[in-house]
Amino acid sequence: MGKEIVNALTPDPLLQQNWYPDYLHLLSQLLTWCFLSERRELSEAIRFNDHLMDELHGQSVTEVLSSQLKRVLEFRTDSVWLSAWSDHDVYLRSIPPAEVERLLTSVITAKRHNLIKFDELPYILYEKYSETSPVIPIELRELITQIIAHVPQDTLYLTGDEGFGLAPLFLGKQFQIFSEQHCAESMHSLITLLSYQITLRVGDPVLSPGFFEQNRLRTFACGVGVLLQDHRYKQHEVRDLFGRFEPNTRLREMLFITHLLKQCAGESVVLVPGRFLIKNTTEHKRFRQYLVSNGRIDTIVRLPAGLLPGRAQPLFLLRFSEQATDNIRLINCDHDYFKAVAIKKRGEAKFQLMHGDVLMEELSSTENSQFCTQVSLSELRAEHFADMPLDPAYYLGKNRTVVIRPGSSAVRGLSSTFDVIRAQAVKGADRSHETDTRVYLEVTVQDINDAGIIDQPAREVHVSPDRLKRAEGQTLRAGDILLAIKGQAGRLAMVPDVCGNNWMAGQSFVILRQKSGNVLKSPVVLFRFLKSETGQKLIRSICTDDVVPFIHSQDLKQLPIPQWSELEQEQACMAHEEILKLYARMKFFREKAELVEREILREA
Repeated sequence: MGKEIVNALTPDPLLQQNWYPDYLHLLSQLLTWCFLSERRELSEAIRFNDHLMDELHGQSVTEVLSSQLKRVLEFRTDSVWLSAWSDHDVYLRSIPPAEVERLLTSVITAKRHNLIKFDELPYILYEKYSETSPVIPIELRELITQIIAHVPQDTLYLTGDEGFGLAPLFLGKQFQIFSEQHCAESMHSLITLLSYQITLRVGDPVLSPGFFEQNRLRTFACGVGVLLQDHRYKQHEVRDLFGRFEPNTRLREMLFITHLLKQCAGESVVLVPGRFLIKNTTEHKRFRQYLVSNGRIDTIVRLPAGLLPGRAQPLFLLRFSEQATDNIRLINCDHDYFKAVAIKKRGEAKFQLMHGDVLMEELSSTENSQFCTQVSLSELRAEHFADMPLDPAYYLGKNRTVVIRPGSSAVRGLSSTFDVIRAQAVKGADRSHETDTRVYLEVTVQDINDAGIIDQPAREVHVSPDRLKRAEGQTLRAGDILLAIKGQAGRLAMVPDVCGNNWMAGQSFVILRQKSGNVLKSPVVLFRFLKSETGQKLIRSICTDDVVPFIHSQDLKQLPIPQWSELEQEQACMAHEEILKLYARMKFFREKAELVEREILREA
């Protein structure tokens, strides 16, 4: 009756109270105290006393509980124990005394009548905890559990963001669970104390792993890693003492997966943002090459977008086998069939995962379907696979990823037809030396109009003779294309036919300047392509996911550009002129509407 007892002690009206999370933690402490006392893991003097309410001696229940729990806290000094008990006074102060007394009385009654089924407590307590703290949805946790549960192994390694949330689902199965968390949360520690199957350690899988064996990383039979947010480490921030990582790799999800594969010898499942499956930066392509060459990856699942609160992008589920495989199974679940509209509450996820049983069938099947296909690893190795994504949406479904294979004879890299000129900061001169300076007008993203054409730049920069060479190197010409590579990365603009000879690109741009003698009729053709949906997807694929998005020049130079026929180029130029006319008419009517608004009720 562990589940029934916890439900009875956490009635729905309490969920509306701002002190409910503290109440739930205090309840968990009392039940864990009962469990450890029942198993005689505490000294007799500090065991849970069924007659506590009869021995108050004029003290309040809160004061007596505080004193008793403090003695339990001092019983051990390891990090898990301290995390489990250290905040008891915080909980007692926030909960009304009458509720504390009611809770303690109920727990005593349940213990006296042997109503508490301790083996059910870890699961139900974590589910109650998940209602108060954002965690992975239960449908997703159950899916991961089903994938791993069939594996006949003995040790299971859990790591990453909320990876511990899977531990209660594995209790009672054949696993001994080893969970590694960045910091020991109180609820996690209490659940660990309630189960002999769980070992919890404080550690960071990338920076400071927590499990060792004979001065080396301990090897586990299988593992699950959960990483909900990616991160780029600073230069030299990662000190790899165990020979796990490739030099200069700084993206957390790449390091995280590499670590898991080193620490787990058997089947492993990883839940990650999966940007390396889609992006085409040099770093992302190099990691895709590592995964394909390694050969252990056998399944990639693109989950529906909106399964987590505040996250519009989908997550990816990757399964790795114990031995190298011949095929990768690609499953695209970013489809209405796999998602149900959740009850709309502030802070809740937009969708819930549906039809997990169908997804499990797709995972175990070898047949292709509407949602699933197989790709041969040997074919990927033979082809120019590094430039191809491993995103299931590239192969399946309505959200197909746009990728142009550089190996095609009808495709060239951008640098073969356009010079890529990186603009740099040009510092203005001191106004006291204006007689020796030349005035330039620096183009910024604010100077780009709705049609994507540069209007008259507004920012003046007075350039001294010693900086004139740099300014001249990024002076704009008619027909130049500007591409923002940081901040508003991907924003495009074109320099009009009529422009000043002193217009200069700002440092957030690269200049794309058509080389002489190439097959393009006009730079307008490239501009319209890069502005198109296909072009924008290609640009996004090489844009980093740092706090400030950035496009590396080397990745831009390798951007695959199709070769168009003369007819296609002519059509692009005609469409460009038509688009400019339409935007000009829109501008005219907008200015006319503003003029009419200003004239309404105008004062004499």
